[in-house]
Amino acid sequence: MGRGYGRGQGRGHGWGRQLENSGIRPTAARELVFSVMESTPEHLSAEEVLSEVRKAEPGIGLTTVYRSLELLHRNGLVRKFDFGDGRAVFELNDTLSGKGPHQHLLCRRCGRVQDLTGCLGETLPGSMKECIDREHQFTAEEAVIRIYGLCSDCR
Repeated sequence: MGRGYGRGQGRGHGWGRQLENSGIRPTAARELVFSVMESTPEHLSAEEVLSEVRKAEPGIGLTTVYRSLELLHRNGLVRKFDFGDGRAVFELNDTLSGKGPHQHLLCRRCGRVQDLTGCLGETLPGSMKECIDREHQFTAEEAVIRIYGLCSDCR
């Protein structure tokens, strides 16, 4: 990555404003964490976010980064996943990232995570949502689908 993470340099407006609009009091640490998440399409662990944040602010600790990520997750700015390896990874939410609704392809051999977009990658396909609602009287809001296999490099 190696990008410059300054305060208030977000896409068209400051990160502080984006945080405030989501009900989060902006702090320097939160703005840095959010800026890292906004600047990468990757799925990052808290340790990877910490590594990037420390390029701008060496004194920030893992606890601060993790608490910031959890706060961003609770307020809908980032999505949190556990792809079965016991560690949480985070990505900017679909609306903010510009990727749109998507699911994930996971390589069993190397652990690579790819975004699955298009009709199969929607958060919850319309026909499935209608079926769940009809059969179970349940209003589905989100689905997390993981597809396991081998990536192009591992095949």
